[in-house]
Amino acid sequence: GDYRLQSPTNEEDTYTYSSGVLVMDDALDYVLVNGDFVIDTSLYSTSGALFSAGVLEVKGNFTQLSTYTSNSSHLNFKTSGTHKVVLSGSTAQDVYF
Repeated sequence: GDYRLQSPTNEEDTYTYSSGVLVMDDALDYVLVNGDFVIDTSLYSTSGALFSAGVLEVKGNFTQLSTYTSNSSHLNFKTSGTHKVVLSGSTAQDVYF
């Protein structure tokens, strides 16, 4: 299924930013998303420390949003080091930033 770092709103099938966090900072970190990956969180790292190692494999679309009102919210998916994103879907995949 999908992996959403978002919070649902009161309206059906709509979301807003969350304060959730995914940290991938170890070479052995591995997350497989069999659907879409959506990140829209108020937490961010200017150094890329949250996503500095490991592999995020996504079979659906990849979407990075920054609906939180902050000058740095666009950094909620800043990577560094050896971190990799693998798009491995069997059909065309879309990437949105």
